Amino acid sequence: MASGLTLLDSISQYDIDHQLFVLSLDDETSSSLKKRNAKNCHIIELQELEKVIPALLTAKENRSKIEYYWTLTPCILHYIIFIQKLTNSLTYLDADQIFFSNPEDIFYEIKNADIAIMPHRFPKHLEELKVCGTYNVSWLSFNSSENSKSCLNWWMKSCLNWCYARVEEEKYGDQKYLDQFPARFKNVHIIENESCGIAPWNYEDYTFSDQIVLFHYQSLRCLNRFTYKMCFPSVSHRSLKKLKPYICKTIKNLNRYNFCFSKELSDKSNNITADTILIISLFKYIFFIRKMTFIKLVLFFTKKNKL
Repeated sequence: MASGLTLLDSISQYDIDHQLFVLSLDDETSSSLKKRNAKNCHIIELQELEKVIPALLTAKENRSKIEYYWTLTPCILHYIIFIQKLTNSLTYLDADQIFFSNPEDIFYEIKNADIAIMPHRFPKHLEELKVCGTYNVSWLSFNSSENSKSCLNWWMKSCLNWCYARVEEEKYGDQKYLDQFPARFKNVHIIENESCGIAPWNYEDYTFSDQIVLFHYQSLRCLNRFTYKMCFPSVSHRSLKKLKPYICKTIKNLNRYNFCFSKELSDKSNNITADTILIISLFKYIFFIRKMTFIKLVLFFTKKNKL
């Protein structure tokens, strides 16, 4: 919940005239959004989407909760643009992102495209991660053209049929289907602006000469008021130092909404792995802990204090 509200705040900072469509997955989300009393926020209940696309109910029975949530992505886009016809163009954003500058240059870049997708931009030493997809679902833009409709129809039917958290042939969740977009459909634009979509897997190659537009803080989790963790497939001390201010601001903004630890058993970011970095936030400063011995020690006392 904190992630979604933080993203909405960051959008409002740069575009006061935006129209938001939010798929609410539970009563708590609906209640929180209604309390904001924002006239530009349109809440779509999950039950409403499932009623219009009944195949979702079948999919719901044969996959995990997180896999079902992935399945919803093309469905909600298709529902808003082509079933309810609520807009002529729509950009989908993952909730675990925050804008740090105006995205107008990105929209200018993609203005002539029917479809726009975000590349992972893996550095060369992490190219093996492409097995899960060259592109990711963090930012997707579609207009109301027949070409977009064909694309969303194909993607939606594919996800309803198969959307699981494993690599199988040319599939992985809802994500790896995006690899086929440029070959299957016309006028697909791959977002080129590297300040958009900075994430734990690509920050090393970013020069930081320009302000980050969109930061994707995937895997950031809160353990307590001062302790957080995040997974970095590779660590560059120089680049991580430049990323620190953005992480610090992100945590500060999330904590306005009582950012808390995810309790979803299917949330793989809850796991402690060799990629885990512990983040200690004290006052205006943050400290990174990388050594597994120290991480386990801090986590031990964190759990002990909760008992």
